Order: sequence, then C-alpha cells, then structure tokens
Amino acid sequence: MVDLLPASAAMILLDTPPSTPIAANLGFDQEHEAAAQVTGWDVIAAAKAGSPDAYIESVYQTIGVPLQTTRGLVGSLVVHVSDVKKLEPRRSLLITLGRELGTAIENAQLYNQVQERQELRGDLLRKSVEAQEEERKRIARELHDGIGQIFTALALGLSGVEEAMSRDPALARQQTGNLKDLAIRAITEMRQLVSDLRPPQLDDLGLVPALHWLATSGASANNSTCRCT
Repeated sequence: MVDLLPASAAMILLDTPPSTPIAANLGFDQEHEAAAQVTGWDVIAAAKAGSPDAYIESVYQTIGVPLQTTRGLVGSLVVHVSDVKKLEPRRSLLITLGRELGTAIENAQLYNQVQERQELRGDLLRKSVEAQEEERKRIARELHDGIGQIFTALALGLSGVEEAMSRDPALARQQTGNLKDLAIRAITEMRQLVSDLRPPQLDDLGLVPALHWLATSGASANNSTCRCT
C-alpha cells in the first residue's frame, strides 16, 4: 500500500488487540509513531460514533481510515505522506483499501480461531486417549495383582483338595472351606472393579451426585486405611 499510494509510512492499529494495538508498522520512527496512533484512534472513535467511512487528516501529514467489514470495525489504517492534499482525489480508493484490508485481517483472525480450536480439540482427544490408557493399565494391574492371584490360589488349592480327599477327608473339607472364602473374596473384588468402571450411582443419581459420592467414599476409605495402619 505504501508503494501504491505512494506514501512514506503506514501503520495498522487493531481495535481489540491481544497485547499491543500496533499490528504492523512500516516506516514510522519512534518520534512519529505516537502521532500516527493518535490519528488511528481518532478514526476508530469516529467509526464507532457512526462514520464508517471516516477520513481524518492530521497536522502531522497523516491520514487515517477505518478497517471496516460487514461484521464490524477491526481497526484503522494510518499512512504518512509528504502532502496530504495529493491524496484527496484518492480518498475513495484509500477507504476501499481499508475495507479490503479489514476483511483480510478478519479472515486471518477467524482462521487463527479455527486453528486454536482444532489444537484444543486435539489436546482434549490426546488427554482422553491417555486417560483411557491409564485406566486400562490400572485394570490390568488390579486383575493381575488381586483377582489373578486369588484364582491362582484357587487352582492350587483345588489340586490339594483333590489329593487330600482320599487320604484325609477332614483336611479336604477344611481346604474346601478356605477355597470357598477365596472364591467369595474374588467375587467381591470383581464386583468392586466393575463398580469402579461404571458406578451405579452414575445411572441412578447423575454425574454430580456420583462424583460427590466418589469423593466421600474415597475420603472414608483413606481415613479407614490410616486408622488401620
């Protein structure tokens, strides 16, 4: 745009910037940058006041036009020229350029929002997969360390009962009672594991009461463990 007009400097100000309002600056040194911003904010104020085609000339040889789109005001464009009167015939061209530039900036902002949402969706999906994987590992550990060992003990115990039945029926009955206790323990742990996977409170009460019940029961279990220790 500097080459097209021609101009010696140009600046883009955004109305709702993420950090700094200056989105682009070409040619304005530190001394004239503040003056250019004054012109830019005057343009933004005029556009908000109801002048969508505001065209402001300042004493600092700067001209400002709004970056207006069909969705609203994006910011302002400020250019510096040697003689502002030379750009007067190009007033409509400069306003049109401001609209086109505003549309381009708005499209870029919308694209960035889409990209951020896609990245957020990807992060949520990754965390969900990681949580599922950790849950599978936990279930595998509990099956191996708890129920798996009980079934191993049951298998060995049944072999012992089989050997003791003919030579010592009383011992066989005692071993059978112990194995029965082990079987009940395995059933209890299996039911607890299933309940952890899908608490019935979730279906009966809903998510929030189920979470409250889980937190309360977890705290009670921790307190019981501390007392036993």
